[in-house]
Amino acid sequence: MITVLIRCSDDYRVLDCISSIKLTSPHSPVVVSMTPNKKLQNAVVKTGVNLCIVPRHNAAITNNKGLKLVKTKKVIVTDADTVFENGTISLLNKALENYDVVKPRLIFRSETNSPYLSPVANLRTFFND
Repeated sequence: MITVLIRCSDDYRVLDCISSIKLTSPHSPVVVSMTPNKKLQNAVVKTGVNLCIVPRHNAAITNNKGLKLVKTKKVIVTDADTVFENGTISLLNKALENYDVVKPRLIFRSETNSPYLSPVANLRTFFND
């Protein structure tokens, strides 16, 4: 079993991330480590995932406090804007049986046909490969 730790700061896309995890890997525990935002916190709590609140502007604390809530030996650490495709979490879980660390290929998507956003998404994908 693998846990998904989501790092979040005022990003409502975390709800889409949680939904994609529950849809594609319903048995995977989910932990959200997020900065204070009462409205977003309430929405996250309603999804039934584990939640911890961390101070703003401190990525190390965000990671470490979230990792303290993880109960499995394997974990995916991701950001709130991630959407998991079907089979992704399962593939990462299997890969972690053979390797200590696995880095998946990230594909950055642009929701619009903006002449500026698509090249940025393409560059982000290129530099993360």
